[in-house]
Amino acid sequence: MILDIDAGNSRVKWRLHSRQGYIEQGSFSSTEFSEEAFQDIEKHLVKNVRLASVAAAELNAFLKSRVALLWGVGCSQVATHNQGLVKVAYEDPSSLGVDRWLAMLAAYNAANSPVLVVDCGTAMTLDVVDSAGMHLGGYIVPGLATMRRALNLSTGHVRVESNILSENMCLGRSTVDAVNSGILLETVSFVERVYQMSLERCGGILEVYLTGGDATMISQYLGVSFCLKPDLVLDGIPFACIGES
Repeated sequence: MILDIDAGNSRVKWRLHSRQGYIEQGSFSSTEFSEEAFQDIEKHLVKNVRLASVAAAELNAFLKSRVALLWGVGCSQVATHNQGLVKVAYEDPSSLGVDRWLAMLAAYNAANSPVLVVDCGTAMTLDVVDSAGMHLGGYIVPGLATMRRALNLSTGHVRVESNILSENMCLGRSTVDAVNSGILLETVSFVERVYQMSLERCGGILEVYLTGGDATMISQYLGVSFCLKPDLVLDGIPFACIGES
């Protein structure tokens, strides 16, 4: 069995599968260093573990120790490089977050055409890949919850709980509504603007792929066609590890 792990800033996602296909998957909070992590799949014989992480060193160490305890194997750390389907725009490819690269690999392979990959997490990242698999570059901005927290920390009277979800983009009639509607409108408008800016560079064809924790919410208001793929990073790990045992 193969266990793929996507360790992000907010959540750890995992997927267990064999060479023949998917078996089981789940997730837990990145702040929960619990002995119950992976307990549900302990009975399976895991021989290969692939870890893609943008999380803190403490979480990585915990995940590796849990894997070693449960199955007696090490974790193969997935790193960004330029030997796959997507050629990274950065001068130093290793400085690009592995989550962004894996999401691009998965989206580009699925679409077989230019893609705009939008990862709606703690930070929202947008990356464009052209028809030849060249990464043209991207953007990194705060995610919805991060923007709410920033207002809480930086203002004296604007107080909005970070876990309150936006419901629409209408003019707000309370501070909570004004913040949530404004943040959602800002985010959706930004994605649509990046799409329009990138469309011509990609020959008028650009598939939008949404992933990450807030992808479903943002997708409800997006004014362009899109493909919703909640686990693009996990989807990309096998493409990054082609040829490995």
